[in-house]
Amino acid sequence: MSPIQNKRNILLLTEVGHADMYQAFLDANPVIIEEGFLLVSLDAEIEQVLSDRGVSFVSGRNYRAANSSFCVLSEEWPAAIFESKRWDFFAYRGVLLGQLYFLSLQSYISHLLYYVDIVSNLVAQHPQTNCVVVFPPTKAPPPHGSTLVKQKVRVVVDAVLCVGTARNKKILIPTASTKAVHSLQLSFNSRRILFGWVIGAMNVLVKMTTRPRKVRILASDYWKNLSPYVKNMDSAEIILIDRTEALNAGLKNIWKYRMRFLHSKTFRGAVTERNVAQKHITQEWNAIAEAGDTSQYLFKDISVHPLIFRALDSIVEEVKHKILKDIDDTYVTLQALQPDMVILRSTVSTQTHFTILAYVAKAQGIPSIEMQHGLEYYGPGSVSKRHRAEFTGVYGPLTKKQMQEVNDVYTTPVIIGSPRFDAYAHSKAKTDRVGVSILCIAPAIDPGGDSPDTYDAEDYYSAIASAVKKIPNASVIVKFRPGPDRDQFVRTMLESLFEGIPYTIAQTEPLSVLYPRADIVVSCYSTAAIEALQCGKPLIYLGLSPVQALMGEHHFSYYAQEHAMYVANSNEVFTNLMVELAASLEARYELGQRALQFLKQEYLFDGNASKRAAEWLESLASGRR
Repeated sequence: MSPIQNKRNILLLTEVGHADMYQAFLDANPVIIEEGFLLVSLDAEIEQVLSDRGVSFVSGRNYRAANSSFCVLSEEWPAAIFESKRWDFFAYRGVLLGQLYFLSLQSYISHLLYYVDIVSNLVAQHPQTNCVVVFPPTKAPPPHGSTLVKQKVRVVVDAVLCVGTARNKKILIPTASTKAVHSLQLSFNSRRILFGWVIGAMNVLVKMTTRPRKVRILASDYWKNLSPYVKNMDSAEIILIDRTEALNAGLKNIWKYRMRFLHSKTFRGAVTERNVAQKHITQEWNAIAEAGDTSQYLFKDISVHPLIFRALDSIVEEVKHKILKDIDDTYVTLQALQPDMVILRSTVSTQTHFTILAYVAKAQGIPSIEMQHGLEYYGPGSVSKRHRAEFTGVYGPLTKKQMQEVNDVYTTPVIIGSPRFDAYAHSKAKTDRVGVSILCIAPAIDPGGDSPDTYDAEDYYSAIASAVKKIPNASVIVKFRPGPDRDQFVRTMLESLFEGIPYTIAQTEPLSVLYPRADIVVSCYSTAAIEALQCGKPLIYLGLSPVQALMGEHHFSYYAQEHAMYVANSNEVFTNLMVELAASLEARYELGQRALQFLKQEYLFDGNASKRAAEWLESLASGRR
């Protein structure tokens, strides 16, 4: 029997903080040492820390899912629940309550099944172990978070308990101190009250010193998204349901557009049929609980039914005690403000107020609009296809067609293009370079979601580094996402993988500045891919993980068929494509030109989207007058 097979215990580390906890646990439990244990890391960042400390461990890399089934089921199960006739009761004043929580439940299930898969594979490959030690989360849930945030924080622990019960394994959960949230909550509330007073005073001043405009827009979006087309609407006044956007709009714009900034709870609705609805929802939910759900939610022969039921119970409780009131408040808000339209950041969101606004606006005959802000995905496991605004301004005919193919018909797609992409219509490529410059779009990292986990990210960068080493005079620009996204982990990883390769990291620089400096662009599933095509750049989509490969197959395969870009799902294919493009200026030029031709056919990126959006919105307002 090998040393690994002789171990009786598994210690799971799933957060970097656990690397500082396990030794204290072993000191307090010498029997674990006597029986033997495997120290298993489920994250590449933890492995960096352990390697630096000279600690032996088993990597969780090879225990992960070999396919994308966890991602696909995470969409299918919420649909089977919320879109079934049994859940018709889950509605209030025209709002389908299940749609408020679809993405939250989908995200939770995706993360849950991701870890259930890993732990079940781990236990199966080490049948001699009789105890799994899983360390609890080291951070408390944030004071204000989306629904099911508490469940997501402890999803690994719940996954281990689920597998342990099914496989008859003992589970130990050491105690851990977490950061207290009381002081954070108190500080947050104090700052919010003070900020509210300042914004309230400014709202009064703006209203008193400016005249009403012709078009009143109630918006729950970022000013950076609104400004490109609002600046073509001189007759607009804007009320933003996000007080912090006052810090981004600028005083000149605040007065120009008669902007006011409100909290979503500024207006309070009276209790209407709320009490009756609460009782009805309680009765129906209790009936479901008593009858027992025949769907056992089996994954790899393991029932996660208790966890999904608990998540649904949390959703129902929040609806009864918070959301019904939010809906009443929203009715009063729209009646008080009388906007000509409501503009929303996204109704495919874990934040419930976007979707509530869309439903209530429709009930009151007010157009609701959301603009497409990113590359959406409509294949299996989609998180994009349940829009609830009355209208969605989309990038072009391809997006409209995809929405209709998956019956995303609650919203009406209107082809606008993208106001924020207008600048690319005037982008000029730089040609005074020596060698080949490769722009690499960094993936977001989200273990258990539709984004790559840390191992996937490592594979992604490793494939790029391996290919670049075969290209003479090549250099790389790695474009990080704004804000810290495992920043130090990725920087350390790049130092190792890109040793000997000239590379720079760009984080604050906009893509519009970086594309002219690139000869080849490599991207994961990201809106950045579309932006690269707009600049006529030869693009390779690198989808190595099962989920990224699935997303690429269902979206970018059409682009590849039209020879507008390349798709690579293996290191060998990717390397060959990179070497081919790097060696031929003509091949790069031809691929870039086909990309522009494809976009001209399937998207409306002509530099006039801002004007088109403004004209469309003004026509909607005119139709109401």
